[in-house]
Amino acid sequence: MIRLFRTRREEEMKPSLMELACRRCPHCLWCHQDEAFWQRFETLAPARRYSRGCFVAFEGDSPSGIWVLCRGRAELICGSEHREVLIRLCGPGETLGHTGLFSGQPYDVSVRCVEDCWVRFLAKEDLLKLLPAGHPLVLPLLTLLSAELHEARARVRMFGLRWSPASHLAWHLLRQGGMAASRNNPYRIALTIRQLARLTGFSPRTVQKYLAVFRREGVVGREDQTLWVKDPARLRQYLESFA
Repeated sequence: MIRLFRTRREEEMKPSLMELACRRCPHCLWCHQDEAFWQRFETLAPARRYSRGCFVAFEGDSPSGIWVLCRGRAELICGSEHREVLIRLCGPGETLGHTGLFSGQPYDVSVRCVEDCWVRFLAKEDLLKLLPAGHPLVLPLLTLLSAELHEARARVRMFGLRWSPASHLAWHLLRQGGMAASRNNPYRIALTIRQLARLTGFSPRTVQKYLAVFRREGVVGREDQTLWVKDPARLRQYLESFA
């Protein structure tokens, strides 16, 4: 396991009175439980603020619990000081660190904030107390693990079958779209060319080249720093021959 060049986690800041979107977040597994569960969860996992650039977790650390990203965006990265790979970007409501927690293996990625974030940490022993056998939240967590396994296999297929750069980029754009992409609804992605390049492993020039192709075909558009996927169904056609 390669450890990132940052050997010390940044000191987390004390929480302020800033209001979080908890209990209203549409994507969070934890927000939509009953009131008794929520009160226990909030007590065991108070929100902490991490500044932009701070590390929440490190690749290679022993699994100690899970994190719930309440506000802000973070990136999952792996590698070393000389070569860093961006796995994906995470947004509010996402649960992080659960794969290592259940497998017992060290964390295989680091979590770094790309903007100021509010994060909750739930220790492993508290999680086991909070989720006894048969708790209704166990199934969604297993579903989340299954989805990540499916994504990992898709990445292996992507490289094993030597997808074209256009197919590779299309897969990442659809991956960022989530539920909207699966329903073929238009959606927007707040990603820069540089971030897309890090996600795909291509140069920024290559990403711009194929985005230009997608724009000419009316599949995507761009407004400032936001990428607008207008036609997910047509974008998915780039993947059909590799399914």
